[in-house]
Amino acid sequence: MRKTDEMKKSKTNKLWIAMFLLFSISLFIYTFFLFLTNGEGGIPFMILMISNAIFFGSLRMGELKVKYN
Repeated sequence: MRKTDEMKKSKTNKLWIAMFLLFSISLFIYTFFLFLTNGEGGIPFMILMISNAIFFGSLRMGELKVKYN
């Protein structure tokens, strides 16, 4: 039973990363389009930067948690 839980967790993690990449790429393209048309990134750029900081910060915290436990 434990093996299936680990496999399920691994698949869920991969899906979260794929979803985040899709979100980031689409938001980057939209922000780039806004920058070309208006000359500024606006709110989508702020959303992109905050979501990247949260995602990579959580990855780093997970690595540190595994390293020091």
